[in-house]
Amino acid sequence: MLDVVVARLAGSGYPPTRPVWLDPLPPALPLDRVQDPMARATAGSVSAILGLVDDPANQRQFPLEWDFAGGGGNLLVVGAPQSGKTALLRTLICSMSLRYAPGEVAFYCVDYGGGGLAPLQDLPHVAGVANRADPERISRTIAEIGNAVNEREELFRRQGLDSPAALLAARADGRIAEDVPASIFLVIDGWGPFREDHELLEAHVGEIAARGLNYGVHVVLTVTQGMQVRMRMQPAFGGRLELRLNDAFDSALDRKMQERLDRDTPGRGLASAELQFHVALPRIDGEAGTADLGAALKRLIAVAAERWPHGAVPTVRVLPPLCRLQDLPPPDPQRRVVPIGISERDLRPAAIDLNSGDPHLLVFGDGETGKSNLLRVLLSGYPRLYPPEQLGIVVVDYRRSLLDAVPDNYLLAYCTTQQKTQAVAQEVAASIARRLPGPDLTAEQLRARNWWQGLEVLVVVDDYDLVAASTGNPLLPLLEYLPQGRDLGLHLVLARRTGGMSRALLDPLIQRLNDLSTPGFLLSGDRMEGRLINGVASQRLPAGRALYAPRGGGFQQIQVAWLPPAEADQ
Repeated sequence: MLDVVVARLAGSGYPPTRPVWLDPLPPALPLDRVQDPMARATAGSVSAILGLVDDPANQRQFPLEWDFAGGGGNLLVVGAPQSGKTALLRTLICSMSLRYAPGEVAFYCVDYGGGGLAPLQDLPHVAGVANRADPERISRTIAEIGNAVNEREELFRRQGLDSPAALLAARADGRIAEDVPASIFLVIDGWGPFREDHELLEAHVGEIAARGLNYGVHVVLTVTQGMQVRMRMQPAFGGRLELRLNDAFDSALDRKMQERLDRDTPGRGLASAELQFHVALPRIDGEAGTADLGAALKRLIAVAAERWPHGAVPTVRVLPPLCRLQDLPPPDPQRRVVPIGISERDLRPAAIDLNSGDPHLLVFGDGETGKSNLLRVLLSGYPRLYPPEQLGIVVVDYRRSLLDAVPDNYLLAYCTTQQKTQAVAQEVAASIARRLPGPDLTAEQLRARNWWQGLEVLVVVDDYDLVAASTGNPLLPLLEYLPQGRDLGLHLVLARRTGGMSRALLDPLIQRLNDLSTPGFLLSGDRMEGRLINGVASQRLPAGRALYAPRGGGFQQIQVAWLPPAEADQ
């Protein structure tokens, strides 16, 4: 009778009673256990399936789906070494690459871990994976994301968009081109060592995290301790996942629950104060092992590439190793600017303007890094902005590396000794002194800067360390006129070695130029010399590569155009 009752009830169609005790989280599980590899995500969503959550209080287990459209748009992954941080990032990127088409999501990755993100370069959704051996590609990756934020800000204003959801809708109905990614992700694995090696980029990443969410740009970082993210950046990260920590006291979710995590099972973590989860492996072959994970990941990438054969995200481009001056546009007499090289921000020509609010320029760098070449480029372009009757150039060049760089009809003096330099500086200073505005000038005359007639005077000094090292600085007569250089037609370009700059900052001429927030170029040099120009320190860079530090902070990397000495006078 019992067998008959059981058989009748088993076939009644009622849902089974939930078990009181669930199986514990597995030590490993493939991604296809929690996500259908062939299923598309819901339209308008921006989410990834990361693993399996255990909720014993409610007798259930369910996929961990992280919603980047909500409050966790920027995600911080905290975990001890070998706790599964890189595996979580790989699963995140693979999950979204299976659920979304290229362009619906785009990933820009910086791999400061153990190289675990490198295979993802072959995904059509990944614009690039830069590692610590390629600092130039890292800088370009951050710059490209920064440009994307600025461009999207302008796009939102022009199109009248008010949210990332509005961008998705506009992209879907064709009002915005498909080559504009709907959601962009900057993924940095190993934020702690990245921050130590790229101190200048830290502020850029912080700005992207603070501004990007408004325009569909997300930042995902992995750290070993939450304190590796500075206090000013932490408010930008609304999402946090904790894997196993070396010290449970560092947990921001629940220290007691952190202590209960299995320390011998990588990938186990906390999704909240009550819930544990386990990270899924980036494989969709049903196998729950790590022995052949590399081959399984390649098969997953091949499936994603086959599924999305068109519309791959454009790869990150880098600055060319060589830029010839003839490849740049000619100087523009209307705008009074001289093209100097290629900027990393948009890979377009970068130009110098000594006629606006910054009439002077600093150039610092170690020997054989390109200081004299930069001066030759400037001297070859500046005469094309003025006729000879409007411009005069003074060159101070003790090593004679700028011989024949200036046409004779523009050259006022070529100084190679202290005596001649001092005499010319006194003569120039006396000429500039006569241009000082008198008490009878009208406001219109001052505004138009037409109360004096004469040449714009450009003073170019190479190897300033040799000039200032002699007994008495021969250029000091120009010191008092530097603050009014723009109004008086005086421009000073000063180049010096980086070595010893920490002491040279007390030099009166350099000190006055720094007080004026003079912009400048930092070619390769020792960053231990300190912040030399507008808060920017030198870095080790290839020859011809420089950091341009403008007034107001920030910097951009420039590939300075190459002009051989024999061509400077052509």
